[in-house]
Amino acid sequence: MLATPEEIRACLESPELIYDQNDYGPDRKMFLRGRLALPVNAAERHVLSVLHRTADVYDRGDVSYTLRQVAS
Repeated sequence: MLATPEEIRACLESPELIYDQNDYGPDRKMFLRGRLALPVNAAERHVLSVLHRTADVYDRGDVSYTLRQVAS
């Protein structure tokens, strides 16, 4: 995926959207900006993971796959 520190910082500081995401545990929020989705522990302000905002693409850095290609 190769998310840059600048992308992660922008997602945290100026998200396009924030919503509750308790699938990652209590008091979790999902921060969205650009191509990133960051599940965050809101109470501790910890980023739990860096995810693709579009779930239908997996990017290993040197090769990108769609979920359709991975499933076949």
